[in-house]
Amino acid sequence: MKSLRMMLTLFTRFPVGGHQHWNQNKLGKGAVFLPFIGLLIGGGLLLVLQLDKFLSDSLMSIVLLLAYLWMTGGLHLDGLADWSDGNFSGRIGDRMLQIMSDSSIGTFGVVAIGIQLLVFYSAAASVGWLALLLMPVAGRTIAYWLCGIGVSAKKEGLGRPLIEGTKPWQAWLMLMAFLAVVYYADPVLLLAGLAASLTGAVIHISTMKKIGGLTGDVLGASIELSQLAWLVVSLGVMEVGL
Repeated sequence: MKSLRMMLTLFTRFPVGGHQHWNQNKLGKGAVFLPFIGLLIGGGLLLVLQLDKFLSDSLMSIVLLLAYLWMTGGLHLDGLADWSDGNFSGRIGDRMLQIMSDSSIGTFGVVAIGIQLLVFYSAAASVGWLALLLMPVAGRTIAYWLCGIGVSAKKEGLGRPLIEGTKPWQAWLMLMAFLAVVYYADPVLLLAGLAASLTGAVIHISTMKKIGGLTGDVLGASIELSQLAWLVVSLGVMEVGL
């Protein structure tokens, strides 16, 4: 339970009580709770969605976005911005890592965050309750999967204990279990799950080639971009009536 509390303190703003002493070993073991944390965030979004009886569609989208940002503290958007600045800089290796570690945000980071927020605003209130509930689960399942199939690009940092604490078989089992649950809940949403998985795979392959491993920023980017893919495909299948 200490690992879960540590993960909740780190990855959400949920009040879990008490000061958490950071322990690398417990943090590594806590990676398995990432999909569960996504489920809690999805549940929070569903509670907020109940306000749609009283709010217009536009205002409901804004409230959902603000609720998501509050629950996550915008942590993964920061990772998305850092990864985007480094990935699209044209640099590789240590120079790309330096760009990602820079506290200032560049043009690519601003654009990436803008696109992410725009897609969330446009789709979150329209994809249906099940897709909204599973969206944060999808993002964090993909991040957990990458932890298991990747290696750490840095000798320190938040991402290293998560990556080193996850075994490949655990990551694959979690991904397959998630896709099975999605298929059982709504077979059409499996397309969204596969899109999220493909997005994570592309990020993994691209980053491994450029810096030889993953970082916390890469994991944050994988969460946000796989959620983006999930939302876009979920909305798409709804629009075409599948």
